[in-house]
Amino acid sequence: CPDITFTLFMQAGQISVYHQFKEHHRLSPDLLEPTATFALRLNALLLGLLFWVLGKLHVMAALRYLPYPVVAGFLAMIGAAVIKGAFKILLADKQGESEYV
Repeated sequence: CPDITFTLFMQAGQISVYHQFKEHHRLSPDLLEPTATFALRLNALLLGLLFWVLGKLHVMAALRYLPYPVVAGFLAMIGAAVIKGAFKILLADKQGESEYV
């Protein structure tokens, strides 16, 4: 059984990318879904590669020199944004699509 959180995240991302391509790139309907799927997978791959390179170069070691309240506040705001986004998705219209995604 796949993780439901990951599945919902991927679905929300897929819908968002789909609507962006539909509105701005005027692709034919039969190319919209494969293009959105490829774009989402490519983005995940590139982000993973970026984080891997940052880990290998020990770039994040500089975080030790930031004060704890700054790092904690930043992480708290990320958490608040995630929770706010989750509620916007949960309160979507009956067709399963949210105007916020």
